[in-house]
Amino acid sequence: MFLSKFAYAASFPVIFSVGWTNMEFKKFFRNSLLSILTWIPVLFGLAYGVASGLSPLRAVTLFHDFELTFFVGLVLFIFLDYLIAKAIGCVFEKKKI
Repeated sequence: MFLSKFAYAASFPVIFSVGWTNMEFKKFFRNSLLSILTWIPVLFGLAYGVASGLSPLRAVTLFHDFELTFFVGLVLFIFLDYLIAKAIGCVFEKKKI
């Protein structure tokens, strides 16, 4: 049950097994709360460590630049796709006449 809070795919089988074995709700709730209170600091600590480790390398600003480049590229792709579709549509309409 402790690992089921971290591994998403394991949560349903664990809860099903708890119900199957008729575990008391108080015991289930206490164990669930204990696992939540244990995992939250661990995950926040890992996230803080990764973010602070990337910051000196300027990787955070690099990822932000990638986001902006991706957004601009996506807008240009949609615009060019629209223009090319219009041009191809005009060519096919002229051939039908």
